[in-house]
Amino acid sequence: MGKVLIMSIYTAKWVRDRADSESPLFRKHFTAKNIKKATVDICGLGWFELYINGKPATDAIFEPATSNYSQLAGRRFGYYEFNDRFVATRVYFCRYDITDLVTDGENLLSAHLGNGWFNQHTLNIAEGEFYNGYPRLIFSVSLEDREGNVTEIDSDTSVRAGATHVLFNNIYDGEYQDLELLADFHSPDFDDSLLGGTMEAEAPDGELTLYEFPRDRVIREIKPRLLGQIGKKFIYDVGENITGRIIFDTRYDKKITLEHAEELNADGDLDLVTLGGPRHVQRCVYIGDGRHHKDLHPHFSWQGFRYFSVVGEIENPVCQVIHTDLDRSGDFVCDNEIINTVFDMYLRTQMNNIHGCIPSDCPHIERKGYTGDGQVTCETVMHAFDGRQFYRKWMRDIADCQCADNGHVQNTAPFVGGGGGPGGWGGAAVVIPYTYYKMYGDESFVREYRDCAVHYLEYMESLCEGGIVTQGEPGQWCLGDWCFSGCTEDGEQEQFPNPYVNTCFLARFYGMMLELDEKLGLGIDRQKYTELKKLHSEAITAKYFDPESGDFCGNTNGANAFAVDIGLGDSRTLDNLTAKYDETGCFDTGIFGTELLVRLLGKIGRADIVYKLLTSRVKDHSFYYMHECGSTTLWEWWHGKRSHSHPMFGGCFKALWQVFLGINPEEAGYTRVRITPCDIKELGNMSGYLTTPQGRLSVEFDRKNGVFTLEIPEDTYAEFEFRGTCLTLSSGTHKITV
Repeated sequence: MGKVLIMSIYTAKWVRDRADSESPLFRKHFTAKNIKKATVDICGLGWFELYINGKPATDAIFEPATSNYSQLAGRRFGYYEFNDRFVATRVYFCRYDITDLVTDGENLLSAHLGNGWFNQHTLNIAEGEFYNGYPRLIFSVSLEDREGNVTEIDSDTSVRAGATHVLFNNIYDGEYQDLELLADFHSPDFDDSLLGGTMEAEAPDGELTLYEFPRDRVIREIKPRLLGQIGKKFIYDVGENITGRIIFDTRYDKKITLEHAEELNADGDLDLVTLGGPRHVQRCVYIGDGRHHKDLHPHFSWQGFRYFSVVGEIENPVCQVIHTDLDRSGDFVCDNEIINTVFDMYLRTQMNNIHGCIPSDCPHIERKGYTGDGQVTCETVMHAFDGRQFYRKWMRDIADCQCADNGHVQNTAPFVGGGGGPGGWGGAAVVIPYTYYKMYGDESFVREYRDCAVHYLEYMESLCEGGIVTQGEPGQWCLGDWCFSGCTEDGEQEQFPNPYVNTCFLARFYGMMLELDEKLGLGIDRQKYTELKKLHSEAITAKYFDPESGDFCGNTNGANAFAVDIGLGDSRTLDNLTAKYDETGCFDTGIFGTELLVRLLGKIGRADIVYKLLTSRVKDHSFYYMHECGSTTLWEWWHGKRSHSHPMFGGCFKALWQVFLGINPEEAGYTRVRITPCDIKELGNMSGYLTTPQGRLSVEFDRKNGVFTLEIPEDTYAEFEFRGTCLTLSSGTHKITV
């Protein structure tokens, strides 16, 4: 008689290959009879590929999603010593239904493991190695027969293990495979005597947690175009900048080398400048043996690229686009080519930078979930994609790696090094819950992370002198805004002071918490938060406001926008801001100032200036300039001297919904909506939609005939206003002639 299964993965044993192979194979045989349901709980660190009887158990890739596996306090990462004690550490495991793969009689579970972030043992940009040990595996198979009996097969040292043809794998540096060693590792007919034994492995610190969020998958495939040959290199063009891998066939009997890049140089060869130079080559090497091999590809690394080179002979190359599989929940299209083009560039960039439900800064050089990049784009992401589960996972990462002692929120989440600022980066602890509630109306999310936000604000107060945020973490960067248009190629920036930005952020965060508390009753000290917001606001005015001009910090780089956003300055402050950008029609802002400037201009009804900014073609200051230079994705710097796949400037593209279509919630979750479309003839016809918790909300404008078609979901009320026409609309489809 079997027993009832109660999460037996918690009692299974972690095992590892005795030989500590770089990319080991694990195999376990088990018997089954008269099975009604079969499931497996499994975690292979860093990443694993699971097969049952030679067939893949899932189409997901890079499983499990990355997390903070263990405490890192006391370790040194590049230029600073890390001393934060995380609130929690976590290891995700995956659960698959394998009923259709299990047969009566003998069965085989086989798993191929790679390093992922768990065994990140090569140095990356002076930000440190994140070595947690060799790959290891834990699993529990549950077999329920038709009589209701349950049998468990748990991992232990009876599992066989050994090396594979993958000699090296690294998330940054790619993968090396010796095809002479390639065998049908997952076949039941493979000879287990070729493998060695396993030994019990030390369990990671992190709590085993079931992964219930979106997965990385092959989203689509692209046939690359052969451009030509340079020496021994064949150069291919994918046609767009993607994240993914090359899959191909070969009969070659020598070394095959694939390298990847975003751009080509003047000679037509791969240009490594946007990848950070020669030390960041994304390279995959295959040692051919003359046999016919099909569907070769790297198993445990993706690349960020548009172009790739091949030395050696390959057949039938195909580019597989890979990222987290998020559903589209919104769109925008109009008759203006520039708007459509730059929006498409943003969407592609954003998806290139979502892997394992982590919003990264770039998919090649750093690949980290920078909290600044992630929070400044979050509202735009929630308009274009279904972000509900995505941000639940990433906010958990943020809260887990917060410092339990002082409330510091890390610059990357999960924490894998990196530098940043106390306001724009750590402020994700406030911005993500605030935006999530605004978009989805889910108060449980805010309540779950209330303490995280409160502790973070206490940390920010510890950085203040005289009401001004004057410092960050010892030894780390203390950035304010980032990537201004006035920067030089080596990163020097013409900018307003970092303390100004960080203190403006702090005052803004108090305002957000007070607003949330008023709606939800979070139990914060309202009087204290009100007084602190006033204290910081007065300190900003005293230090940075010029009473003669009405400007903050000379109105450079969008400085006035930071002040106006929190209610500071006088009428001249806003007038000077709008006059400047109305005249110049181009950005000079960093990543936060760009989002803030566009949001503020939309809020005060200056859609005309927003349109000028988004359609500008000015060199080194505009989105369309990137396109004119041949890019299909957004750049890290306006001048384009580094990464060409950074979504952080894309935080302003929520304006397509909020400013152009004029869709804004009057109540959290869009149960009551205000729709005030802009009247800019250069947009021509325009249409778009977003998916609210109640359903699809869409606005379509046929400009030639002056007809709006609005779709209002159930349980939603909308106030519509355009050219003096004011209507109150309930759910349903409405046609309005204006």
